[in-house]
Amino acid sequence: MYLKLKYNELYLIYHSMKLSQLQHKKIAILGFGKEGQSTLRFLQKQGIVDITILDAKTICLPDGFHGNALSGAGYLNTL
Repeated sequence: MYLKLKYNELYLIYHSMKLSQLQHKKIAILGFGKEGQSTLRFLQKQGIVDITILDAKTICLPDGFHGNALSGAGYLNTL
């Protein structure tokens, strides 16, 4: 089942997926507030390592994070 949502000019598509299917995917966390930090911890506990964090504000990366991080003006330009 797919659910397509419009958020500003971005279209997000959700569907049922098992965590094991995320192991070899590139994951981007958009926004690194409370939910973004919680999402990062959850994904790391699942063994997912190819993670990029994107935020308009300056990002304070947690210890042990080995992914990519983009912040500041134009942080969405790489999507």
